[in-house]
Amino acid sequence: MSVANSQCVDDQIYRTTFDPATTSPCAAVVEAIDAATAGGETPSVLADSIDPDALIQLYRDGGSRSWMLNFEHDGMEVTLWGDGRIHVDATTVGETVRSGERTTGPNTVP
Repeated sequence: MSVANSQCVDDQIYRTTFDPATTSPCAAVVEAIDAATAGGETPSVLADSIDPDALIQLYRDGGSRSWMLNFEHDGMEVTLWGDGRIHVDATTVGETVRSGERTTGPNTVP
């Protein structure tokens, strides 16, 4: 991970960057999620939220770096950019309660 790792107090979004040429995007996302949750509860498997092969394919050499991907993982919103930026926001997705119980919110089905 990069020295650009940060957790903003105002918006609670964990931000980091990685080098797609030297680091697996799947490993980078898992590390970012772990850092965003301070290594707390063990998250679900990344492949439950996104196809790892598709994620790797996005970062293949020769591809455009001007894209953004947003997906939900284990109650968090994860945003990736083609240039290697990662944001993990644990406060936005449906107000998931860590016990697995869901509450009603803008992104949940009551």
